Amino acid sequence: MSRGIDTACVLTAHTAAAIAAEGCKFVGRYLCRPGNDKLLKRNEAQIITDAGLSIVSVWEQGYPIRASYFTSKRGALDAEQAIAAAQAAGQPQHSPVYFAVDYDAVPCDMFRYFKAVELGMAGSGYSIGVYGSGAVCLNLREHGLVDYTWLAQSRGWAGYATLPTPNIRQSSEFTLAGLDVDGDITNGHGGGWRIIDG
Repeated sequence: MSRGIDTACVLTAHTAAAIAAEGCKFVGRYLCRPGNDKLLKRNEAQIITDAGLSIVSVWEQGYPIRASYFTSKRGALDAEQAIAAAQAAGQPQHSPVYFAVDYDAVPCDMFRYFKAVELGMAGSGYSIGVYGSGAVCLNLREHGLVDYTWLAQSRGWAGYATLPTPNIRQSSEFTLAGLDVDGDITNGHGGGWRIIDG
C-alpha cells in the first residue's frame, strides 16, 4: 500500500516537493483536451517525476455525470483523445488511463461507452481503468472492460463497501501545499508512472 493524492491543480516544483515531503508516493492528475486548465502536460509530469512521485492518469473531459454522456461515440472519441494526451504528457506504455464516471451510475449504462473505449485503446499500449462507484468498478471489471479500478470517495454510491481490492481507494478532500486535493491509497498496484529518460 502507498499513500497519495489527486488534484485538478497544476503542480509546480515547490508544490510537488511539498507533497513528497508529506510522505505521498503518487499524484493523480488529469488528461483532457488541450486548453483545459487541469490538463497534465509533459513539463509538469517531469516536475512530478523529479520530485520522486509517480503519476496516475485519469481522463475527464466535459461532464461525465449522467448516463447521456456515456455513448459509444463518446467512448471512441475519449479513447482517441486520451491516447493523444497520454503520449503528449510522456506517459509510457503498459500503464493505465482511468476514465471517470463521476456519479452514482447504473453499471449497465456504462457498457457501450467502455466497449468503445476498449476498441479505441487497442494497440495503444495503455491499459484501461475506471474511476467511479464500487458497483460500476466491479461490473466493468467482471465484464473484462477494465483492468484497474479507482473507488470514488462517495460512500453513498452503490457498492462502496463491497468492492473487493480496488487498485486505488479515494478518501476525503483536504488542503495540502495550498492545493485542494483528495487523499488516495493504492493496493500497491495503482498504475503509477514516471517520465522515462530517453
